[in-house]
Amino acid sequence: MFVELSKVEQMALADIGDYRTPVWIFANNSSARADMNSAAEASGLRIARNIALDEAAMALRDRQHGTLVLVEIDGEPTPAECQLLDRIDGDANDSAQPAVISFPMRAIDGVTAAVSAPYANLLCAPSFAERVAAIGLAKIPVSRHLQEVDGAVDAIRLQQLADEVSRIARVLSSFAEPHALPIPAAVSDGLIGYRAGPVLHRPASPQTIRADDVRAMLRLRRQRDHLFAGELFADPAWDMMLDLMASRIERLKVAVSSLCIAAAVPPTTALRWIRTLTDLGIFVRVADPTDGRRVFIELSDAAANAVLNFLGEAKRMGAALV
Repeated sequence: MFVELSKVEQMALADIGDYRTPVWIFANNSSARADMNSAAEASGLRIARNIALDEAAMALRDRQHGTLVLVEIDGEPTPAECQLLDRIDGDANDSAQPAVISFPMRAIDGVTAAVSAPYANLLCAPSFAERVAAIGLAKIPVSRHLQEVDGAVDAIRLQQLADEVSRIARVLSSFAEPHALPIPAAVSDGLIGYRAGPVLHRPASPQTIRADDVRAMLRLRRQRDHLFAGELFADPAWDMMLDLMASRIERLKVAVSSLCIAAAVPPTTALRWIRTLTDLGIFVRVADPTDGRRVFIELSDAAANAVLNFLGEAKRMGAALV
């Protein structure tokens, strides 16, 4: 007697004989789909479904826990794609369901407005190596329990680990490209000297710190990149904090795409730092009241006061900081 199995039952039977992590691919672009297929296979995953974006919302109803979803958005998200991203973001936030979402630079504001969950990894115009690296990170999601003990330090360390993985991926994908300076043979594990002295509590005010002063610091930092390899001095967190401080003084709103440019690192790296600093309460996401498909990023009041106090002390000492 022949019994026809439902699609869910067929998928469950397939899982019995294959213990590799299943991955579902949602994409319309054939080239991107091929890259995602290859990246998933290179990461040791089993491709369980490979369908178009307009079928994805229905498919997610049958998603089993632990199934990794790879999504490719071709351009500015359509209303239907925004709904799909909202659903994936909700699953990632509420149930820790992992996802990797890829998109071009022109879609960065639309995607980041819809996706903010820590288990949803964002890739902006990724290389093949960056896809593999992101899939590898998605397979070992960060435990929520890290926030119970020294959460801020753990979050920064994990962010630095993710940056290092991406940096290695970029180096491997362009191995023949000459470097301005040789890559160090080793990385130090701890700070030996030049520790900061006691903080002098002399509160600064926006009147004593001008936006032009802050932007001059940013220009100096970029000038340094012309003389040395940019990777050598990459510090996206401070670059973005300075940009947001200048914008706060000028009363300007900063979109995610603009902040990624200020970070002076690949947009995928900048997006991870924006998420980390938001989770730590240093950055604040603010919805654009005129466009629901975009969010602005601001410094929290506490972070802004800390930056102002630092800049005020630096100005009092006559320090030329970069």
